[in-house]
Amino acid sequence: MANSRSRAATVVVLASRPGRWYLALMSRTVRRFQAALLVGVVSSVGAIGPARADESHAAGAPSESPDAPRLGRGLASRGDALVNAGIGRLLDALLGRIREGGDAEPRAKALLADKVRQSQVPALAAAYGDRFHFVGPAGLSPAGEALKSVLAEARLNGLDLDVPTAVTTLATAAPAPAPEVPSDAVRAAWEAAAGVGLDRLDAAAKLLAEKVPGLAPKGSLEVEARVAAEVALLEGLAQWMAQAAPVPRQEAVLADKELGIYLSPDTLWRGKAPTPASLEALQAALAAAEAGRLDVHLATLLPKHPQYAALVAAGRRYAGLCQAGGWKPLEVPATEKAARSADAVQALEERLAREGFYAAAPSGTWTPELETAILEYRRVRQLKDKPLYDKDLVASLNVPCETRLKTLMLNARRWRFSAWNGEQESVQVNLAGQILRYFRDGQLIQKQRTVVGSDKSYFNKSMDRRHWRNATPILHDTIAVVIVNPEWNVPARIARDELEPEIAKDPTYLEKKGFRVVPGTNGGNYYIQASGPGNALGRIKILFPNDESVYLHDTPGRAAFNLPVRALSHGCVRVHNAVELGAELVRADKVKAGETFDPERIRFLATMTTKTWTFKLTQEVPVFLEYYTASVDDDGAIWFHPDIYGYDAETFGVAVGKP
Repeated sequence: MANSRSRAATVVVLASRPGRWYLALMSRTVRRFQAALLVGVVSSVGAIGPARADESHAAGAPSESPDAPRLGRGLASRGDALVNAGIGRLLDALLGRIREGGDAEPRAKALLADKVRQSQVPALAAAYGDRFHFVGPAGLSPAGEALKSVLAEARLNGLDLDVPTAVTTLATAAPAPAPEVPSDAVRAAWEAAAGVGLDRLDAAAKLLAEKVPGLAPKGSLEVEARVAAEVALLEGLAQWMAQAAPVPRQEAVLADKELGIYLSPDTLWRGKAPTPASLEALQAALAAAEAGRLDVHLATLLPKHPQYAALVAAGRRYAGLCQAGGWKPLEVPATEKAARSADAVQALEERLAREGFYAAAPSGTWTPELETAILEYRRVRQLKDKPLYDKDLVASLNVPCETRLKTLMLNARRWRFSAWNGEQESVQVNLAGQILRYFRDGQLIQKQRTVVGSDKSYFNKSMDRRHWRNATPILHDTIAVVIVNPEWNVPARIARDELEPEIAKDPTYLEKKGFRVVPGTNGGNYYIQASGPGNALGRIKILFPNDESVYLHDTPGRAAFNLPVRALSHGCVRVHNAVELGAELVRADKVKAGETFDPERIRFLATMTTKTWTFKLTQEVPVFLEYYTASVDDDGAIWFHPDIYGYDAETFGVAVGKP
C-alpha cells in the first residue's frame, strides 16, 4: 500500500466477499489526502458486504463469512469520501463485533478446545487443531453446509446418523434483526473511538451500541450455540467415517456351526460398534474441509460397487415419495367385475402412478396401457406374470412407502459388508433375487436366472426359531474347476430323506435313474448318479471348494426357471444357461494363459458325449453368494425381492412366529 504524499495514486483496499479486498486507484485530485489504511483480516467478525452510500443501513442480516477487514487509524477527516465509500463495510465489521462481543472469538476457541477434549470420539482432540472448521460467527461455513448435507443423507447410505440437533437449532440462536443504523452514527462512533486496529474497532462498536438502541451485545449465548454445533458436526463427521467405510466380509461362510444354521448378513453389524475413524483419516477429512472438497473426499470412502450408489439414489427417490405422503392402501376387489369398476380402476391407476409405473392420466377405464403397467410392476416385484387386479398384487401395492424405504436403506448397508472388494472379475449371485451376474474387467458379461435353496421353513422347538434347512448360505470363494458331464454324489441327507424312500417304493428306481451303489466304510451306502442327460446336475458343474458342498450347476429340469420366485433347490445354485457360463469361464481363462480356445468345444462335449471332462482354471475366479432384497437393474428399474430366508424380518424385528 502506498502512503507517500508524492505518489500519483494511492492504493486503497476495500473489503469484499469473503474477506478479500478490491484494489482501487484514487484519482490525482485526492492525492493531497494522506490515506493510511491498515489492511488485514479479523477472523472474529462477519464478512463485509458490498459498499453502500445511502444514509442508513439495515443491520439485521448476518454476514457471509467470519472474515472482515482490520481497519487502521488513517481515515482522517479530510478522507470523508473514503469513509462514505466504505461505510457499509465498516458497519458490517462493527455489527460483527457487537453481535459476538469484542472478545468472542478467543472465548469461542477456548470453549471449543475444552468441549473437544471432553468428546467421547477417539482421536478427535488430536485431529481438531485450534480453529472452527464448520461454524462461523454468522452460521455454517461452506464446509459446514457440505457436512450437514452429507449427514442429512446418512440414513439413505445405511448409517445410523442424523443431522445433530445442535445444528438444526443453530438458526434459533442467531440474533434478531437489528434496527436501521444511520451512516452519521457509524462515522461518529469510528471517529470518536481511540486505539489502533482491533482495539479501535471494539471501541467504535461499543460507542455505536450505546448510541443506537437494539444493538447491545448478546453475551455468550450465541458463542455457546456455535461451539455446540461445531462439536456436534465434528463428532458427526467422525461417526460418519466410522460407519461409512466398507468392511469386506472375511468369513468364507456365514454360519453358526454349533446350531447348524446359516446366518443373516446383518449379523455382521447388528449390535456391534463400528471401528472408530483413525487420527489420519480425521485429519485428511478436515484438510479436505479446509480445501472446500469435503463432500468429494467423503464420497471416495463409500462402497464402490455400482449397486450401492444405485440403491442410495433409489432411497432418495422413495424418501421423497414418503415425505409427500406415500400412498393409500387398496381394497382387494371381491370379483373380477368389481376389479373393472371405474372407482377401483382409477384407484389402481393412481397407485401405480405413485411409483412411476403408469404415466397416463387416470381415467377409470381398463386399458392395455394399464395392463402393461401391472405386468411391469409384477415383474420387478417378482409376482406371477398375469395382468390381474387380485390379492397378491394388492398385497404388494399395500406395502407402506416407509417399509420400501427401510428395505432400500438396509440393502445399501449390506453392501458395506459385502465380501466383494473391488474384484474386476467375479461371479455374483443375489440369493433373494435368484439372479447371477458374471463380470469381467468391471463389465457385465452374462446375467442369468438361478434356482437357489428352498424358502420352505419350519419352527424348530429346540432352537425356538424358524429354520430353513435347505437355504443356500451366504459365502464367498473362488471358482477353480469346470466339470462337463459330472457325476452326482448324493449327499447323505438327500439319500436318507428322498432317495431311499423312492427305492423302498420301487426296487428298480436306482437302475432307472442311473445310480450305482458304493458301500461305505461305516456300513452305509453311497449313491452315485452317472453322467448324462438325466443327471441331477445336468451337463455342467462349476466348483468352488467349500465346506458346505455348494456349487453352481446345470439341471435337466427347466420349468423352474420360468417361475418368478425360484427358491426350490437343496442348497446348490442351478443356473439357467450353466453350459454358457462354464464355456465362457474356460475360454477367458485360456486367453489369460495366452492360449486360444473355442467355447464351442464345451458345448459339443456337453451335448454330444457323456464322458466326464475336467477343466481346471489357471486363474481362479471369485464367486460371491449374497442376499439383497432390493436392487436396481441395468435399465434403472428398482426391484424388491422376496425375503426368502426371513433375514429382513429378523433385522426389522418382525416376528417370524410359530406355526
